[in-house]
Amino acid sequence: MGVVVYFFGSWHIGQNAIVAVAVGAVGVALGLIQSPLPVLQTGVMRLFSGAFFVAGAFLVLLGIEELTHSFSLDLFVVALSILWLATKISLSQWDHERICSRCTSEPCDQKVGLLRKERVSIGGG
Repeated sequence: MGVVVYFFGSWHIGQNAIVAVAVGAVGVALGLIQSPLPVLQTGVMRLFSGAFFVAGAFLVLLGIEELTHSFSLDLFVVALSILWLATKISLSQWDHERICSRCTSEPCDQKVGLLRKERVSIGGG
């Protein structure tokens, strides 16, 4: 939504472009380190870091566009955003597998799938 308003509306941040890039970089970093840090594992913190991650990627794109006005650099930042999103998804899956492997409750569909995945990767079929 913000990208549409920025590119097709008349919303510009002007002198604050460097601040937008800095705040955006912090948001992206917080979103990426959320999985390994136990302090960020509460529901509210997970929600906040996820939202700040998305807003951060947008702010980085917005700030870079304001600073450079370069279409090719904008495409590069969009590609970086896709890489950041894929990394966040992979980290979240890794975190889920780590939690699921330590679970002592009855086997659920998630745990059975994890065990099958481990057997296949080991070569047990």
